[in-house]
Amino acid sequence: MEKKTQSSVLAENHTKSNSGRHPSMNSYDLAIELRNNDGLLREKQQLKISLSVKEATVGITVVILIAITFSLAGAVILSIIGVVLFTAADGFGTITIIGVILAVASSIISAFYRVSVKLIIGDRPLLQVSFLISIIGVLSLFLSWIPVIILSNTGVDINLWSTIPWGTLLVTITFNILNNFFLILGIAVTYPIFVSLGGLFGIPLNSIIDAVTRNLAFTEVKILGTILLIVAFAILLIPTGTAIKISQKFTNFILCKASRDLHDPQDYN
Repeated sequence: MEKKTQSSVLAENHTKSNSGRHPSMNSYDLAIELRNNDGLLREKQQLKISLSVKEATVGITVVILIAITFSLAGAVILSIIGVVLFTAADGFGTITIIGVILAVASSIISAFYRVSVKLIIGDRPLLQVSFLISIIGVLSLFLSWIPVIILSNTGVDINLWSTIPWGTLLVTITFNILNNFFLILGIAVTYPIFVSLGGLFGIPLNSIIDAVTRNLAFTEVKILGTILLIVAFAILLIPTGTAIKISQKFTNFILCKASRDLHDPQDYN
């Protein structure tokens, strides 16, 4: 006597159960019932796929928003942490705190200035941008010396002509002119946040120059702050379209996994 396989035993049990429930059921009725059961399974599978598509749509939207938000807010947060680490490396003394307050105030004023320049200039030709810089230079020539005289006469900051390091001052003025030129040009070509974070690289560069010329220690905390600034700047270099593509690839991976789970034989039990 041949040994029955598991599939044949299951088929016999299924036939007996159907014949027990429906004694008069023939093969035609059995085929109709199996077709109905198959239709129910397909509807169940389509419902699962529909829910997965809706969940994936919501997931894509959330991931895209996170990618776009992280590209801006995340870069700003990392840059702030990097600057704080540089401040912590030098200690939080009274002079340092005053310097940090002045730096924050300067950054806020500079941010308003750069955003205003971007709104007013927009995408202008190089000639118009150069004309604007020339106007700023003329105004600085006639107005910038007034605070110097006021501070000198009040005794807050006394400057003697014989003690002024003219060589260093002229080099500083030259780089300041170049900085203003490339600053406005960069705002016109890119956007203010990109230029602002790029300007923060002056902090680690100054620390490196101090370490080389004045033998000041470039500690591990400053190295970590420099890395955070580089990462923040690199985030801004990622285009929004690329961030969206990355999020879509991640979502497609999740969809493929969900599709494999739907076709798992356990769902048909």
